[in-house]
Amino acid sequence: TLRAAGRDALAQLPFPDRKTERWKYTSVVPLQDGYLSRLAGDASPVSIPDFGATQLVIRNGVLPDVLPDIAGITLARLDHIDDTPNSVFAGFNAAALKAGLSISITANTQVKATLHLVYLGNSTANASYATRTEVNLGDNRRLTLVEHFIGEGPVLGSAHTRINVGGNSEL
Repeated sequence: TLRAAGRDALAQLPFPDRKTERWKYTSVVPLQDGYLSRLAGDASPVSIPDFGATQLVIRNGVLPDVLPDIAGITLARLDHIDDTPNSVFAGFNAAALKAGLSISITANTQVKATLHLVYLGNSTANASYATRTEVNLGDNRRLTLVEHFIGEGPVLGSAHTRINVGGNSEL
């Protein structure tokens, strides 16, 4: 359903050009030459910094088969998204999304460990990938989260992160 909504948005929303006020100094025409039409495939090995945190690597928009088990954190595949794309880039994100990630913290929990999300984009030809992450902290919760974007080769990453933080919580 999300991919279909994304494809509809791409077909209906105007692609920004120099006549579009917000984009008048930035040409995005090169994005139409292969980047938005070809999704990045398997990523070759890339050196990823180790911050001493629990690390989750999302390669070319694909979550690993097994998500890490971290005390106080629920990691799950995102199976439903509530928003409708309102720009060509949000439409692309929805149309190209392979899997999203949901992060929730157990009630009244102060997670001591840092969660390090690494979004790796890797390709030898013009390609793209999309990610979507939702972080939900209800009341009285704490989490340290690092989002780290690494790219190698001509690859365009489209990332969308939504954060919901309740009262007396800290992210």
